[in-house]
Amino acid sequence: YLIRNRERDFSWMVSGQLVYNKNEITKLFGGRDEFVVANTGIKYQVGKALGDFYYTRWAGVDPANGKQIWYTKDGKLTNTFSEDDAVFTGKQRYAPYAAGLQLDFAWKNLSVNANFSGVFGKWTLSNTRYFIENSNFVTDTNQSVEMLNMWQKPGDITTIPAAGEPIEFDTHLLENASFVRLKNLQIAYSLPKKWCEKSGFLSGARV
Repeated sequence: YLIRNRERDFSWMVSGQLVYNKNEITKLFGGRDEFVVANTGIKYQVGKALGDFYYTRWAGVDPANGKQIWYTKDGKLTNTFSEDDAVFTGKQRYAPYAAGLQLDFAWKNLSVNANFSGVFGKWTLSNTRYFIENSNFVTDTNQSVEMLNMWQKPGDITTIPAAGEPIEFDTHLLENASFVRLKNLQIAYSLPKKWCEKSGFLSGARV
């Protein structure tokens, strides 16, 4: 879309674009209906979207003993992690929406231009948190300040399990990766033409 307005000393223009992407797996090799890539959170299934994260659902940390809790495939709670309990999360690796926005403003010889871009509905798995919020790596890597909230005694309410409890690749490591970014900002002033012409060699200059 494009909107433009111009007055005597002031003008502005707004332009932008919005992209929507929807995909669906319609056929797999060898006549299969589904295929799981082990330890990746990826499952290809006819009728599902490519890029829908496939992980076991994390249910938190048990305040009584500091152990982690997960949901089984049928929705029951368990302290035992299993990739067999993985389900589609509805969270996409590939952003279904992307957008761009261009703003242009000018007043006399002064102008401002800004360019924004963004994606929406995109999720990612934080591999970094797997190491920096994991007591099993405390001697190998620097740890997050979140580790100060590690479960220590019955009744503690936290998202960091007790020492020695292994972190798993599950839904608690999924993070919203949508963003809006200012890609470019330009503020400029065009010197009056008569000033430049007096130089004898400039027809115009812009700072």
